[in-house]
Amino acid sequence: MKLDVNVLRYLSKDDFRVLTAVEMGMRNHEIVPSELVDRIAGLKHGGTYKVLKNLLKYKLLHHDRSKYDGFRLTYLGYDFLAIKTLVNRGVFTGVGRQIGVGKESDIFEVAQEDGTILAMKLHRLGRTSFRAVKSKRDYLRHRSSFSWLYLSRLAALKEFAFMKALEEHDFPVPKAIDCNRHCVIMSLVQGYPMVQVKQLQNPETIFEKIIGIVVRLAEHGLIHCDFNEFNIMIDDEEKITMIDFPQMVSVSHQNAQMYFDRDIECIFKFFRKRFNMSFQEDRDDETTEVEVDENSRPSFYDITKDANALDRELEASGFTKKEQNDLDKFIEGGMEKNKDSDEDDESDDEEETVESNEEGNLSEMRSLQLQEELELEIQQWHHSFCNLVKAQRDYIQSLTGWLRLSLFQFSKNPLARSNYESKIYSFCEEWHLAIDRIPDKVASEGINSFLTAVHGIVAQQAEEHKQKKRSDSMLKDFEKKAASLRGLESKYSPYSVPEGRKKNPVIEKRAKVEFLKGKAEEEKSKHEKAVSVTRAMTLNNLQMGFPHVFQAMVGFSSVCMQAFESVYNQAKCIGEEQEEVKRLLP
Repeated sequence: MKLDVNVLRYLSKDDFRVLTAVEMGMRNHEIVPSELVDRIAGLKHGGTYKVLKNLLKYKLLHHDRSKYDGFRLTYLGYDFLAIKTLVNRGVFTGVGRQIGVGKESDIFEVAQEDGTILAMKLHRLGRTSFRAVKSKRDYLRHRSSFSWLYLSRLAALKEFAFMKALEEHDFPVPKAIDCNRHCVIMSLVQGYPMVQVKQLQNPETIFEKIIGIVVRLAEHGLIHCDFNEFNIMIDDEEKITMIDFPQMVSVSHQNAQMYFDRDIECIFKFFRKRFNMSFQEDRDDETTEVEVDENSRPSFYDITKDANALDRELEASGFTKKEQNDLDKFIEGGMEKNKDSDEDDESDDEEETVESNEEGNLSEMRSLQLQEELELEIQQWHHSFCNLVKAQRDYIQSLTGWLRLSLFQFSKNPLARSNYESKIYSFCEEWHLAIDRIPDKVASEGINSFLTAVHGIVAQQAEEHKQKKRSDSMLKDFEKKAASLRGLESKYSPYSVPEGRKKNPVIEKRAKVEFLKGKAEEEKSKHEKAVSVTRAMTLNNLQMGFPHVFQAMVGFSSVCMQAFESVYNQAKCIGEEQEEVKRLLP
């Protein structure tokens, strides 16, 4: 579906509240009932149902009546939620032309307030040509429902985390700017995909650079998994930039060597065909197959034996191990189920974590929605205030221009006309100067600083929410393992060893439970600390923000009063001569 951002201007605050409500409901519903949407959105007088019709008209929602009557987000609706959030953050102010389309993503130009052009990548896993993946791949075997939006969000989160980490380690990648839902904002790469390049000044040098990037990635513990001519950009100065990272895996992955060799083979094959480069190879004349000498290619084992731990650093950066495992399953096309009982327990635990209590989550969902609304309201306040003075200036400028044409159209010198006409013109000029003296920039900056303070609070609350989820997940994991331990203790004595096993399962299980208990207490402590930080930041930011913004508004109002009183007094003087002048005032 084509992204038409012009629709955004027709959407109200209530429209976005309902869109967000459907998104929240989709956390544990494949199809969200209208009653649940209404409860989460919290609109008055049944306004939810009217908004739902409007969103269906713009194809931001899909109404499903096949099994259950309810709604789900379309990709266009998900696009609008992500774009609106990023615009509210001030990441960009406008969406431009589409500059790329791939199997699983669309790329657009976006503009910042200062005119800087960035790239916006919208992940779209599950295009029509890839619908078979759903039936062929075991991506989320523990979920009762399947969401392409969830997969796309994971892909965007992973790409952003990897891009940021690779940039910090001086890899030639775009600069990661921000990420929200399935949308990644990055710097715009000036260049062309290698697949479009027909000739190079130094193909051997470029080949060595590209192979060097693959080797460096492996030395840092990562495999690209899709390193080919479509994901390598080159500019006019033959500078290389690597793109597209959602499929990256660790060198400890069970198929890491196969992915590494495949990346290397793609580069060799492309340069051999496109630039007629020859490599040290042995041909079998009978089978016409090419066997490349192992000495001419990088060795996976030699490179990775002392690999750095960048893959583990990325896990700590926000892309969790569970999310990595989910995405790995999608990339590989399904993994064989592990029969080990402990891993089955972990899968069950993940399922229980996802299936949270609906009633308990409503207040949490409402809180998150109110946070977004608070930022949006302050943003609109700032925007409306800036337009207030601008509208006044535009009006008086138009009025002065109209007077210049209508009263003085036969005179080159406006002041040479009648005393009455000159006074009118002088009055408008004074009005214009009075508005120019109004300190609207100071007040605007005061509102903007308050918005920054609130944004800091919201960001900290989001971090607290993430920590709470980690703490709750770890606690459930511990409780599950503790229950399993109690079952083993009732089955085996502390000193009995089952036949065929060298160690007592009770002792093994107890060690795991003790470890999880420590981790659960650690995560709980982190959450309590995050709560304290949130409360302290909320009090501090509001105590500092309120006086500043109101001081700016009081100063603005005071100067406005003086300026308009001066203009009003001058208007009264003119009014004594001619009452018709008052009609010029708005």
